[in-house]
Amino acid sequence: MPDATFAGSAAQEGFLSTELIHQQIAVVNSIFTASGLPMNINLAQTTYTNNPTWFNYGGDFDSQTEREVIKSLRVGGAADINVFTVRKPRDGQVPIMGYGTMPQQVKNFFYLDAIFLAFDALPRFSSEGGEVLQGKALAHEVGHHILGLQHTFQGGCSPINDGIADTPPQRYQTLGCEYNAAAQCQAGVPYVAHGNDPKAKLSFNLMDYSNEACRGGLTPGQVAAGLENWYRYRAQNASMKG
Repeated sequence: MPDATFAGSAAQEGFLSTELIHQQIAVVNSIFTASGLPMNINLAQTTYTNNPTWFNYGGDFDSQTEREVIKSLRVGGAADINVFTVRKPRDGQVPIMGYGTMPQQVKNFFYLDAIFLAFDALPRFSSEGGEVLQGKALAHEVGHHILGLQHTFQGGCSPINDGIADTPPQRYQTLGCEYNAAAQCQAGVPYVAHGNDPKAKLSFNLMDYSNEACRGGLTPGQVAAGLENWYRYRAQNASMKG
């Protein structure tokens, strides 16, 4: 099972308590368990680094600062998860909740192998839009980083889409909690595919972009593909270290 290391900033506004980090791990594990994924993440250690430059700019995708953070703080091998909390990760100039490398990149880009997460994406924080967050952003990023899953809207309405048979094609990402009929690729085939919460009136997939209040889990097809990616790219390269 993957071990997770949280490396956060001890700056006043970025400090995360051990209790909150444990809650975050519990959220990820509960989503995966409800989805039928036989995998639990164990919290191996938490470290705190008081470095304002890393906190403010460490989450800039493909930047020199990002590489400094990973080189200095990453621990473990290819089967371990390193989560670095920063002020706000960015892809170019666009602020995002988080990002992580894919398992398919491990052999060639191990020096970039990590997840960067906004420090306020953990449970109980509120987003800029006022949404009370539940910690599902990290579960989404682990879906990329450990399971190698694409967004459900990957490729839009192309035949390949996200490569998973039981996630219906989806033209656009979901915003908020409103079903967007324009994102439906085929008449009569709704794109909602959560796979784990039959009680929910409307629950979007974990690998979509909906609000966390209406974001569900993974489908059986995603679970199967994720396990295959885990064993093929991470478990079999567990001894690989930077």
